[in-house]
Amino acid sequence: MPEIKCPNCGTLFSIDEKEYDSILKTVKDAEFNKALNDRLALEHEKQIRDLKLTEEKAKAQSLEKVNNLEKEIESLKGQLKLKDSESELKIQKAVNDKEKEIDRLNNALLAQKNEEQVRLKDTAIFGCSYKPFAHCRSV
Repeated sequence: MPEIKCPNCGTLFSIDEKEYDSILKTVKDAEFNKALNDRLALEHEKQIRDLKLTEEKAKAQSLEKVNNLEKEIESLKGQLKLKDSESELKIQKAVNDKEKEIDRLNNALLAQKNEEQVRLKDTAIFGCSYKPFAHCRSV
């Protein structure tokens, strides 16, 4: 029969094989359960770390995509602003060209009115259309 020493008081006592196997099994089961729980805790911690790492990678990728999209938006805004400026310049040029044409036509009309007024005055004064120095042109 095996003897067991009490860890508290130090007394030796004997037990039969069946009781010894039962105690041994209990100790082994407790050690196994402790080792199993320790291993499960380590695996759980590893899974949490892996999950956090995956989340951080996903956040970094999302942030990179957002930054790229913001850059693209700024680029498109710049292109749009450039197109708007080009359009405004074309419109301003067209307006300036039309204003020059209007001024030219107004000047031509004013010249015609002046000629008509001169002609009417000549007719009123001389009774016919008087053109001074007309005879010089034929030379």
